[in-house]
Amino acid sequence: MSLSRLSIAGTVRSLDGYSGYWADHGDTLYGRALIVHRMIPSATAACMRTALWVWMGGAFPETVDVLSGSHYRTLRHGRPIRVFARKVGHEQLMKVGELDITSPQRTVCDIASTARGMSGAAVFADRIADLMHMYRFTPDECEAILAMNPCTVSAPHARAFLNTVRLYYEERKHAKAGAAGTVGTVGHVGREMAKRDDLGGETPMEAATTETAETTAAMKGSERGSVTGDGDREPEKLEEPTESGRPGESATTRETS
Repeated sequence: MSLSRLSIAGTVRSLDGYSGYWADHGDTLYGRALIVHRMIPSATAACMRTALWVWMGGAFPETVDVLSGSHYRTLRHGRPIRVFARKVGHEQLMKVGELDITSPQRTVCDIASTARGMSGAAVFADRIADLMHMYRFTPDECEAILAMNPCTVSAPHARAFLNTVRLYYEERKHAKAGAAGTVGTVGHVGREMAKRDDLGGETPMEAATTETAETTAAMKGSERGSVTGDGDREPEKLEEPTESGRPGESATTRETS
């Protein structure tokens, strides 16, 4: 009942009928890494859709995907463990906190290699394009990783999937370029309006600036030192987060009876 109420309130996101994780942990990269680190077996690395969730967030995947040579039959918080026995170079593995995880580029290649027959492949292509823009890499980097294993049976399907991803990627790239061009045009117009007119007089903006400067100079003689600007303030010190991100809480994924 407590888990159900917390889930309805949005404080906890449930994994099954007995466990869940704090919603604010699921909104940060290191919070998601901590959640997955508590879920996956020891001596494994998160990969595939689980790695994509750590990098991007969203709804927790239906399986827990790990790199391992072992087999696991026990459910982890209502999720089956899906094992991938693949050789991954050290340069394609990263650490986020205590979690071993495939790099964003390698994660894309792994998902692309299983894209054949994947339900909602277009949705995954859309999310992967977002992943590329967030972590600033291109489809070419993923294709270079695939080129290192050209004899893989799934390589042709992976390249076809990456071609779809490239369409989404280029669409976002052009949209961002168009937005940047619009901002630049507005800035140019603003600068033109601030110029002096043909008669050599001041524009209203310049007149207001001159008046403000004179008023400020007159006030400084009597009130010097009474006001401290934001630039003189020392930066606020942030509290060191606890392991769970909440005071008094030490675990991210917990059982609730």
